[in-house]
Amino acid sequence: MGTEACDDRGSTNAGDGSSDKCTVESGYTCTNDDGVDQASTCAATSCGDGVVTGLEECDDGNLESKDGCSSSCVIEWGWNCSRLVCGQSSCNEVCGNTIKTNGEGCDDGNSDDLDGCSHSCIVECGFVCDGAEPQICVSECGDGILASDEACDNKDTANDDGCSSTCTKEAGLGCTKTTCRQTSCTAICGDGLKVGNEACDDGGSTNASARCSDECTVECGFVCDAKECQVCASECGDGILASDEACDDANTISGDGCSSTCDDTESGWECDTTIACQETTCEQCAAGKYELDGVCQDCPAGTHLPTEGSSSSLDCIECQAGQYSNSALTECNACTNNSNSFKTNTTLTACTCNTGWTGPDGGECIACETGKYKIDQGNWPCNQCGSGKHSNQTSAISETACSECSENSDPNIKSSACRCQIGFFGDDNTECIASKKDTNQDAIGSVVCNECPANSVSPEGSTAKTVCACKLGCQGKNGGPCQPEVKYLPSDASLQDLPSASDVMVKMVVGLKFL
Repeated sequence: MGTEACDDRGSTNAGDGSSDKCTVESGYTCTNDDGVDQASTCAATSCGDGVVTGLEECDDGNLESKDGCSSSCVIEWGWNCSRLVCGQSSCNEVCGNTIKTNGEGCDDGNSDDLDGCSHSCIVECGFVCDGAEPQICVSECGDGILASDEACDNKDTANDDGCSSTCTKEAGLGCTKTTCRQTSCTAICGDGLKVGNEACDDGGSTNASARCSDECTVECGFVCDAKECQVCASECGDGILASDEACDDANTISGDGCSSTCDDTESGWECDTTIACQETTCEQCAAGKYELDGVCQDCPAGTHLPTEGSSSSLDCIECQAGQYSNSALTECNACTNNSNSFKTNTTLTACTCNTGWTGPDGGECIACETGKYKIDQGNWPCNQCGSGKHSNQTSAISETACSECSENSDPNIKSSACRCQIGFFGDDNTECIASKKDTNQDAIGSVVCNECPANSVSPEGSTAKTVCACKLGCQGKNGGPCQPEVKYLPSDASLQDLPSASDVMVKMVVGLKFL
């Protein structure tokens, strides 16, 4: 009555729904028929109402199983549930009890970490747990997650990539080891093991002839064996100049400039060995050249060499007199005609005109003409024969070629022939004879004398026409013309008074006698 929530009349026992203080007990509901004077009827609440009552071990407010409190309000295996009278149960999985409940990823019966199932029953990265009780968790090799006793895991189960098919580290490779991450493995260059993408690994050799690079790549011209540590050597005849090779012309044949062992260039050849990693090209030294320290050199000026493949400057032959050479010639050049030179001359200008010839050094030489001579080698002009001398020789080499002219020759003559002086006649270089009586010679060297004009006379050796004078009984100027002289006589003159008939003519003119 009054403020009572319930009253079951006559019972003060607890656990029947109405307490001894007339309050509704937890887990019960009570109803009053009239709400005033009738006894209350109390009944236990049902499972799933969130109130633990009666025989309920738990009540989590639902009728679902596998959440710790079953659908019949019984605590499920592997769970702990709080049991609050007249309160809702709170259920939690028990981690480490070997029983995997819904909220657990795993339960291996312990609280250890790094064994696949953590202390909070979470599956650790890289592990797979089975369904047994207790669960067994193992790492999975090849899943790309480093876990458990794996030394590496590079997300495959292949060998020879640094991490083996069983996730153990392979020799010669370095692998990053980060828990729960994929392993990255790279070859360790210089450890003497050829692995991964290494082309070679000579263990970091410092030998100058070892040609595995610092990046473990095979350097050009080398071949490396399969040993540990690898040995790399150049291969003679592969056409790649490398290591201690002096040359490599892509064969192992001698006699072509590069020896069969590639250790030397052959004498008389020049090989281009300046570009590493390429084929050596060899050429035999041409005629006019010789080989010195692997390079073809020109024979010096003033020499020649007609053959190929020479290996010494001593093979270069000196040019002889009358020859010259600049350099690298197969034969010496001959001086121009009628010129000469000393031995080992180096230029054309060393060729100078011979005696008896004249011209510029190295140029055309012309013979000294008659009446001249030249006694010295060189570009000197020819000398004239002296006065009163002559020479009919060409290319005369001495003054002795000049002969004295005969008597009565022109004393000023300097030519190839002696010519008679004025008043004398005769062929050149012969005796000069005085011009005959009644003739004259008025030119030097004439071979014919001139006759005096008619009715004129001259003495021997006459030198001009004007020397011819009119004969007695003739009149006219010297050199003619001369006409017979005319005389007039009285009519009574006798013949004895007349000149001889051979000297005059008499003629009668105008009544006179003219003889």
